[in-house]
Amino acid sequence: MKWDKKHLQTFNLLPAADNVKLQYLRLKKFLVFNPKEYPDKVFMFSDGDALYIYTSHNETCVEDEMSEMIGKDGESVDRCISVVNVQKLFRNPETGKVNIRIFSQLDNKIAFMPSQLLNYAGPKSVSEWFKTLSQYLLKHHSKGLA
Repeated sequence: MKWDKKHLQTFNLLPAADNVKLQYLRLKKFLVFNPKEYPDKVFMFSDGDALYIYTSHNETCVEDEMSEMIGKDGESVDRCISVVNVQKLFRNPETGKVNIRIFSQLDNKIAFMPSQLLNYAGPKSVSEWFKTLSQYLLKHHSKGLA
């Protein structure tokens, strides 16, 4: 996430156990919406030529090592919930391009968003996010990701 300068406000990754990290990220305020924070548990592993990442909400975030990051700056922040987030990163053997497959269900704490705004900002924002991610992967991990 360190590559996301446009949306990311804060990112921390704390060790919890082998292959498990406590991930805290806060996204910047967008239009009229509060900044969004995601205190998550992340499990990563590789199998063959693919990297798998599983993320879920850290229910103990206010009591564990992450508690130092949660809502301490007095800013009104929405604590969002990653119900489930599964990712697979791999290099397509036919094209040589890095592919990412994501299955995600989130509660982003958005009570109401006009459809015109969602139709305008949603696809554009997602496209920009993936373009930035692709550029970062190519620059920093082009040989490391099989």
